[in-house]
Amino acid sequence: MYVGADLSHPAPSIGNQTSVVAVVASADDIPNRYFKEVYKQYRPPQARGESRDLIVSMRDIMKSLIRQYERHRSYPPTAIVIYRDGISEGEFYSVFDKELMATRQACADLSPVYRPYLTYIVVNKRHHTRFFPTDTDKNVPAGTVVDSHDITNATTYDFYLNSHHGALVGKMH
Repeated sequence: MYVGADLSHPAPSIGNQTSVVAVVASADDIPNRYFKEVYKQYRPPQARGESRDLIVSMRDIMKSLIRQYERHRSYPPTAIVIYRDGISEGEFYSVFDKELMATRQACADLSPVYRPYLTYIVVNKRHHTRFFPTDTDKNVPAGTVVDSHDITNATTYDFYLNSHHGALVGKMH
């Protein structure tokens, strides 16, 4: 089962402390059919020390999505791949640890012997890293992957992917 999860916050200028949690999960192998869970997540002012990026209800969300998958397929998923967006770099490990534990607990809640393979991938597309080819004045080609430990974190499995063609604006000097 492929899962995509994101947490969206209101602008800081808005006094509202309600964030929106959206999680979708594939229902089939293709995948072309999805189940969804959308929640409001209220963050009270006294929640200091708790990550703003954490999906608090991840355990309930995952239980619901696994149950929907099982009702649709007549068996629960044997592997779950979670693509998680919206985590700031400083909170990767804290959020990862808590959400992965919540997913494991959801599986155990459904059955003490239910232990699917779990993969948790953090997707971050809001970075300020720029790559410039040395042999041309054009942009880096679409599909370029940079995973050199000179540039990425040597202790994590991270990489940069230039997933689409970038329009070159003006000539760089």
